Amino acid sequence: MKKAIKITILVAALLIAGLTSAQAVTFTPNGNSELSDLPHGRYYVWGLKWTLPANEHIVSATLTYKDIYNWKDSDQDPNHLYTHLFNTLPAGYYMNGSTNKVWTGSDADGGQDKFLTWSDPGYAFETWTDPVGGSSQGFDLVYNIPVEYFSWLSDGKFGFGIDPDCHYFNNGIELEIITGVPEPASMTLLGLGLLGLVGLRKRGKR
Repeated sequence: MKKAIKITILVAALLIAGLTSAQAVTFTPNGNSELSDLPHGRYYVWGLKWTLPANEHIVSATLTYKDIYNWKDSDQDPNHLYTHLFNTLPAGYYMNGSTNKVWTGSDADGGQDKFLTWSDPGYAFETWTDPVGGSSQGFDLVYNIPVEYFSWLSDGKFGFGIDPDCHYFNNGIELEIITGVPEPASMTLLGLGLLGLVGLRKRGKR
């Protein structure tokens, strides 16, 4: 009897894991050559408008700098790339009718993270330093956005701040959001599995 109950619990767990049908939504910067050239003396704000469709939820979200590298070897100082996620765009940055926009400004702060001086610095990803530099190494810098910040992505307007404190190159920046919706068939199977579990428990008590 205990073995049957364990099997039923396992089946229910597997069904729960398959409750969603996943699909990907991909965003790339619109403007500034898709931010493939990130010089030391500039900073960038990438704003987006997107609302999570009804009855869907975010499964995962990643920000990727494709094939990124520093212009020179790693003994150059500073050699830091700062990236921030904003729940709302800072004051002075307006989307108007755009759904995908990039702003850039002059940055002469001497190697510090510019966004930490803002009233709302948002969420700061781990600072990246190119350990080699000088040429492409085929390396993709991937940031997994923590679950607690999924709500920032889903409420209509959000953005990223990029402060390159050295000269970086890449082959494109991409935000990928994986969303999921419940599958009716899986929900039915889950219900049957749970009913079976209840039935086995009742038989065990008898």
